[in-house]
Amino acid sequence: MKKTLIAAAMGLMMAPVAALADYPEKPITVVVPNSAGGIFYNAALSISKRLEETMGQPVTVSPMPGAATATGTRFVAEQPADGYTVEFIHEGAIQASLLGMTGFDIFEKFEPIATVMTLTPGIFTQGDAPFSSLKEMADYAKANPGAVKIAINTGSSAHVAMADMTKEMGIFDDVRLVHAAGGGPAFQAALLSGDVNVVQMNPMILADMVKTWQVKAIANTTIGERDPLLPDVPTMEEQGYTTPITLTSTGIFWMRRDTPQEIKDYWRDQIQALLADDETRAEMEKELKNKLKFTTGDEMMQMLETSRDQRAASLKELGLLRE
Repeated sequence: MKKTLIAAAMGLMMAPVAALADYPEKPITVVVPNSAGGIFYNAALSISKRLEETMGQPVTVSPMPGAATATGTRFVAEQPADGYTVEFIHEGAIQASLLGMTGFDIFEKFEPIATVMTLTPGIFTQGDAPFSSLKEMADYAKANPGAVKIAINTGSSAHVAMADMTKEMGIFDDVRLVHAAGGGPAFQAALLSGDVNVVQMNPMILADMVKTWQVKAIANTTIGERDPLLPDVPTMEEQGYTTPITLTSTGIFWMRRDTPQEIKDYWRDQIQALLADDETRAEMEKELKNKLKFTTGDEMMQMLETSRDQRAASLKELGLLRE
């Protein structure tokens, strides 16, 4: 009997080791809590198709928009902590957690594995809009209260970013923030249909429309240098405004915190190796028209915690933060 119990105990101890040695042994799903077609969905596709080659298993990207990223985040939280369902999303997931939309503190339920990209949007309007700069937009908004309609996804990063930007410009009370669910593709559709006349979007998406004057860019939100896709468009700072940190979005891989440490380390190593290859990284940057950079550890956590604190302050000021 004693030998049987010892053998059983040894078997239980060896089982996780064997499972980790075999990982991954089945397809993996990367959940993106945004609509298909957006920059973070496309980045997940670009990374996942290359991870398939090194992991030896299919890595499928599943768009799961809804509730300002909370729908997809909750779905991942409900899956087994076995490394076969991973989340890739920006700070919107932190914000949804702050708003109580996920039902849990994201930093308690999830562990950020690595960041791979930072996105700063351009500020765009329609080609025939009566303003072509932030100063002109501010003057028009003050002279025509409610005429400037800005796309947001209520409770999302875009909501806070546009609120912070219009406060910085002194026109928060003069503009309308219009809900357009789904992020980038929905914002583009709302702009082209006339439902809104200002959006913040990845310049890559609208660059061709800028060239044909369907839309015009009125500001870069980069710090220091202008976005190469909008080289003739002044930054917010060049136009006399401070750029809110909430305009920056970071692509983050998240896993359930109770996932075996060896699997989390495996993912970090895989992502780091992928982006350390200069040729592969350059190829991906060309696809995405966006720079890629791997960060993890203290550098990553300091950045994300700062973002969380600043978003919490903005949400509180907007009256959206649940105390």
